[in-house]
Amino acid sequence: MKRFVDGAPIVLIKHGELDVEACRKARITAHEVAFKLRREGVYHVRDVKRAVFEQNGELIIVLRGEENPKYPIITDGIIQTSVLDDVDRTEEWLTEELQKAGYQSASEIFLAEYESGELKLIPFVRATQEQ
Repeated sequence: MKRFVDGAPIVLIKHGELDVEACRKARITAHEVAFKLRREGVYHVRDVKRAVFEQNGELIIVLRGEENPKYPIITDGIIQTSVLDDVDRTEEWLTEELQKAGYQSASEIFLAEYESGELKLIPFVRATQEQ
């Protein structure tokens, strides 16, 4: 229900390819996409590794060849498969990494970020205890 009310981020550009259907779903025009890219100093869609249209209207852009700061691989216990693809990892890899860290499944993880080749995990239990 929360996702329905709040909306969800939508990937508009992946590996230099603009997803027209995703733009329609986000209700964003080609002119708006081009404007948001230019505002960030990006002049060619092909230079974008990933662009995500956030709920607040911002376009988060990661350029090809750019060292990516952080990628949320798991959010609220759900694996973000498109993000795994962006960092060239598989669900099998993620499952192995979770098991090495002592977890049975992604459902135990509140947030998992992939940063500089490392997986950083925040389990639900820890998140609950800190509140």
